[in-house]
Amino acid sequence: MGESIGSTPLSIIELLFGKTVENLSCNDVKVLVENKVVESPRLEFKAVSEDTAEGKLAELIMKSVVGFLNSDEGEGILILGIRGKERAEELACIPRKLLGHNKDAAESKLRNWVFSYLASIPPMITPPRLIVRVFDCRECGLGCSEGWITLVYVKRAFDALYYSKLDDAAYQRRGSETRRLSLEEALHVVSAKRQPIVIVLMELKKVEENKVRLNLLMRNIGSIPTNVAVSLITISKRALLGRLSPPGETPGSSQPFRDSSKGYITQRCY
Repeated sequence: MGESIGSTPLSIIELLFGKTVENLSCNDVKVLVENKVVESPRLEFKAVSEDTAEGKLAELIMKSVVGFLNSDEGEGILILGIRGKERAEELACIPRKLLGHNKDAAESKLRNWVFSYLASIPPMITPPRLIVRVFDCRECGLGCSEGWITLVYVKRAFDALYYSKLDDAAYQRRGSETRRLSLEEALHVVSAKRQPIVIVLMELKKVEENKVRLNLLMRNIGSIPTNVAVSLITISKRALLGRLSPPGETPGSSQPFRDSSKGYITQRCY
């Protein structure tokens, strides 16, 4: 397993490129074309033409993102700017007019599309992991070519059926193909993922010398009822270290005392 960004394993990126995503460059994408890398369940290439509409590009991206999230692996890499049928044949820059005229704008647009057009059943509690990298085609040695090559990595963080709001369709990546799920298939996936999801809200009610009183509110936001819910609460005692001994106490004593000004009991440590 590879190292991670934000403690999230990115083994597929390191497996494909041999480095972490922070260290990727346009030349790493270029190597995929030189080696004629083949698409897989976790890798897909897309290219568009100059006359492609922005809405059409968003639909293509969401189809791939949803397909990866609904796959058995639950993760994948979409590279926009590589042309080829099931294998990388050539670089084909994404026109700047579709994503923006600078890297920050292009990256922001891709992120906004994913988070704005992605939905799930049941509603996701934790959004998927999303990493976007944008490379200038000129960095790949394509001369005066104007455009972008982008990498979109997603990883499922919540078990659900994902779909695109753009066409209200669910997709699934199988092998090197992303296919649309039929209504029957989608219902089957939803049924298999039905489960109780209990969230706990806790309010501190009262603190006494030897006890703490809490108000707990449990709410089931899942798709089926539950008869049992268990909440584990851990309370740590606060301690102060290295203060002077109170009057009458021998320095070095380890006996606890009450600090009336603070309202809690502390253990001395010298």
